[in-house]
Amino acid sequence: NGEGIPIEKVKLSFYAKQYMDAPKLCAEFASIPAGQTEKVEVTALFNDSIFRVTEGTKTSGEIYLDYYYLGRERRATSTVTLQVNNRNAMTWEDDRKAAAFVTAKDPLILGFAKGIAATVRNAPGAKALSSEMRTALGIFQGLSVYGMGYVVDPKTPYASLSADEATIDFLQFPNQTLAYRGGDCDDLATLYCALLESVGIATALVTVPGHIYAAFESGIDPANAAKVLSDPADAIGREGKLWIPVEVTLVKDGFLTAWTKGAQEWREAQASGAAGFYEIRSAWQLYEPVGFAESGVGVTLPSQEKIL
Repeated sequence: NGEGIPIEKVKLSFYAKQYMDAPKLCAEFASIPAGQTEKVEVTALFNDSIFRVTEGTKTSGEIYLDYYYLGRERRATSTVTLQVNNRNAMTWEDDRKAAAFVTAKDPLILGFAKGIAATVRNAPGAKALSSEMRTALGIFQGLSVYGMGYVVDPKTPYASLSADEATIDFLQFPNQTLAYRGGDCDDLATLYCALLESVGIATALVTVPGHIYAAFESGIDPANAAKVLSDPADAIGREGKLWIPVEVTLVKDGFLTAWTKGAQEWREAQASGAAGFYEIRSAWQLYEPVGFAESGVGVTLPSQEKIL
């Protein structure tokens, strides 16, 4: 406040007309004394048009400062340039942010996962496995039969970008990964988590140096681990639950290979104190999944015979 007396009823708002329906109130103060400075974060609430941004672009925004001075309402306006990143932009200063891309309620994801879950629910020998294990195995196999593959993006490899918190990565939404039939390790991990979450199976993202993959809650009682698993060390025990780590990049090599590799990576990273484990449902409390849906995308379910 550069005036000689206090200003009253101060409100700071931000508005980017192209991507917002109305100005977003960022802060308000009953009074700011003369000469006093206040520092606030400027935030925005974007509408769905933000998802049409496929390439980085710039737009203008306005900061409004409404206040009362000598009993009269006044407004100061400042125009700023806003850098809008593409809809798949992601930075890795907090790995939990990837949970925003785990869109379990996406119709395409629901259709794919529920179709496979129904196929394996009563498969021969099904009762030998927990429902969670059976479904997770079936969805993994379904992705393999569907033709899903691991493709490293040479421009945005997770191994290098995850080490730099400020660098912008490109993370696909699960429906995009299904449509493209391929993705990087982060793309495949979020896809697998979304598919399992859509049929009620709790999942997590596992990070080791330069890499990220998935895990799911097995439904196995930890007390019975030695009886059910050939090697209980291949599961991750946390807070009374057993989680199965799955190296989804090995989707073409089979579930057991992906499980064994995921467990090995976890043990090695944990021994050096470099392992991270982020439950999706907890991360959603901070980073809610967004409502992005790719229009015009169709997915054909793999045949039941091949899945079984």
